[in-house]
Amino acid sequence: MPTGCYIYRTAESNFKPKQSRKYGKTSLEWLEWLSHSQNICIKHQFNGKEQRIGHRHLPVDGWCAETKTIYKFHGCFFHGCPCQEEHTNTVNGKSMADLLSTTKKNTTYLKHYGEVIEMWECQWLNMRTSPDIKHFLDSKFPNCNPKWEMTQQQVLKNIVDGNLFGIVECDISVPDHLRTYFAEMQPIFKNANISRDDIGEFMYSYAIKHDILKQPCRSLIGSYYGEK
Repeated sequence: MPTGCYIYRTAESNFKPKQSRKYGKTSLEWLEWLSHSQNICIKHQFNGKEQRIGHRHLPVDGWCAETKTIYKFHGCFFHGCPCQEEHTNTVNGKSMADLLSTTKKNTTYLKHYGEVIEMWECQWLNMRTSPDIKHFLDSKFPNCNPKWEMTQQQVLKNIVDGNLFGIVECDISVPDHLRTYFAEMQPIFKNANISRDDIGEFMYSYAIKHDILKQPCRSLIGSYYGEK
């Protein structure tokens, strides 16, 4: 099953490919390259859950449990890299000096819990031009051309041909002529808010008798339809 920063397409945009996350792809490149080149397993937000370290629960970009190694990728603009010409971050209003100071303090804190490997964004952008890394990234992260529109028929054909892989988000329903067949157990499972008015006469009486479900409760149910 593929993991990572997925691409999504919607009918509203003529199925143009869009990145699922605006931030984090550059750090993902670095972490995936390290995993590949050093033959190690690095846990990160794109293949699991973001690791948090110590009593401060400080989030880190990558974590290798086998070697107790912490990986931190510093975006230059938000971590106060000396390469920045601006003296102030125009997004959060903090000075570059303060941002760099905070970055260094966090690194010192993290070193109490394991080895810390750091990478600055500007350093990585320079490194990734090397032939070996570029070849790896080109194969791992195919170019996403935002101008590549598709029709619904082309999407379906590419799925059938195996050129597109993923998950389809759509409305789905059981055809009317099959509802009797699925009367015992509806085939579509979804989360929904359930109240006493939704559960039938027998369960309604049970809920009244045992004083439960006084307020709607979100539950996993079987249904004849699901909406995206």
